[in-house]
Amino acid sequence: MKIVVTPMCEKIVLWAGICDYTVNKFPDTEKNMDIAIVLAERETNMDSINISLNTFKQIKESINKISQIFKTDIDEETIEKIFKNNRDAYNIIDNLDNIRYENKDINVKVYSNFLKDIVCDLGFNIINDENTDYNIVIYPDYLSNQISMENKDCKLIKVASHSNVPNNPLERAVTRYNIILNNI
Repeated sequence: MKIVVTPMCEKIVLWAGICDYTVNKFPDTEKNMDIAIVLAERETNMDSINISLNTFKQIKESINKISQIFKTDIDEETIEKIFKNNRDAYNIIDNLDNIRYENKDINVKVYSNFLKDIVCDLGFNIINDENTDYNIVIYPDYLSNQISMENKDCKLIKVASHSNVPNNPLERAVTRYNIILNNI
């Protein structure tokens, strides 16, 4: 089977035990491919496997999903080693219960689905109702102009989007989690 994978998903494919694939930011431009592995929000004209890589849990689930589909039999112990080898990721994961407890009473407004996943994982209350008070707005960098003009009375936390973060999903998650945690 000929697999094409986007750069943001490549590490998942490697971690799932697949070695034979093509990397292309634009998978539909590749000829004679059987399947694409892409981020969840990405659409392709070919058969594809869409994966979410915003939270540490989603990263683990995606490794398992790709391993199961392609029958590479990656076990939980191997996946745990991947996470433990990234000390920053492991430290956040190891402290998530405490982080969630500390954040449980903090109301935030979030722009973007990928950030909602992270903000939920960190235990914040996401406010969708304009009549409920919130003091923090978390938004992706591509909305900078719009958000800064709308929300002058709130603490604004700008989080790097796809083009401004590492391709490695663990490093990308660590970057985004730390931006939020270090600015609360």
